[in-house]
Amino acid sequence: MSEIQHDVVVAAFPKNLGYKIEDWLLTIGEDKAAGFVFIGGGGINGDAQCILRSSGSKVGWLAYRTHLELCKEFVDFLDSQAYDDGSNSFKYVAVGFGDVGQHIIASNSPKSNMQYFYKEIFDDKVGE
Repeated sequence: MSEIQHDVVVAAFPKNLGYKIEDWLLTIGEDKAAGFVFIGGGGINGDAQCILRSSGSKVGWLAYRTHLELCKEFVDFLDSQAYDDGSNSFKYVAVGFGDVGQHIIASNSPKSNMQYFYKEIFDDKVGE
C-alpha cells in the first residue's frame, strides 16, 4: 500500500508586502509557481496569505521529493525576508499530514505550547 502525505506551507503577511512573494515566484518558473495560491487581505488586520498546496504525491516518489524541495525553497525565501533584528513580517508554518502522520515541519513563530488554547475549542482533538 502506498502512503500519501500532504505537505503544505502557509504564509501570512501584510497585504502590501505580497509583491515580494509575487516577484520571487517569477524567478522559480511557471511549473513551480503553479502550486501557489494567494488569498487577499481581510479580517481585522488585513493580512494576506500565500499557500503552497500539497502535491498529493505518494511518499518516496520523485514528485514527492521535488515538492518537499519546493517547500524548503519557499521557507528559505520567507526566512530571507527577516529584518536585522530577526523579526519577520512573513509568518509561516510548514505542515505535513496524511498516511504517515502529522508534523510541523518548520515555522518561524516563537516556540510556545498553545495546546491550552486549542484544547478549549477542540477539546476532543488535542492531546495532553
